[in-house]
Amino acid sequence: MNPARITDRFETLNGEHPGFRPNQAKDVCVSGSFTSYGERAALGKAAASEKLLYGLMIALPIVGWGMLSATRYPVVIFGPVHLPPILTAGLSLYAVCTGYTVVAYLLFLTLKPSP
Repeated sequence: MNPARITDRFETLNGEHPGFRPNQAKDVCVSGSFTSYGERAALGKAAASEKLLYGLMIALPIVGWGMLSATRYPVVIFGPVHLPPILTAGLSLYAVCTGYTVVAYLLFLTLKPSP
């Protein structure tokens, strides 16, 4: 069975109607099944990794800014323009550095090409 044979059968039973479809849109002409080969799953993983990548690209400078703020090191934008500190100097520097390292490694793992 192919599309031409289906169309010919409609025209044989109902006659030719130039300018119109051989079957109405709400009728079922052919039924069947679809077997996926997993391409959709790969697209879902790509979309998720893209969101993760952008999230990490935003998080990494913010965590770094917090790390510098915790050590009272000024964050210079240009010349005399500095960012205000976002963390107090009493925060444990180890915790901030660990967070920065984790975010940085996640960013590099996200950028790693898949086989």
